[in-house]
Amino acid sequence: MIRINNHSAKVVEFTRFRKKKDVSDDELLLAVLKFETTLSLQQGLVFHCLVRNYDNEYANVLFSESIQCLKDLENHIGDLPEVKNFFNLIEPKSVQV
Repeated sequence: MIRINNHSAKVVEFTRFRKKKDVSDDELLLAVLKFETTLSLQQGLVFHCLVRNYDNEYANVLFSESIQCLKDLENHIGDLPEVKNFFNLIEPKSVQV
């Protein structure tokens, strides 16, 4: 979990997913920490956290200053190794935004 700045959040993106069966919780958490390093450099993001429920489903929660910030994020970081590594641990069919 990181708080990037103290600006007001106006938009929340909530993405639910399951990790792949062969991925441990520790592997996922390490990948998220590296993913957050990349997020911390992005303009307009306010807060990020990863949460898990009792059904072993996860949610990636991003707070941003605007919807444009989230669109820019999607367009600019998808090819970075830290982002690809995190996404490779997720079961693609389970993702719900």
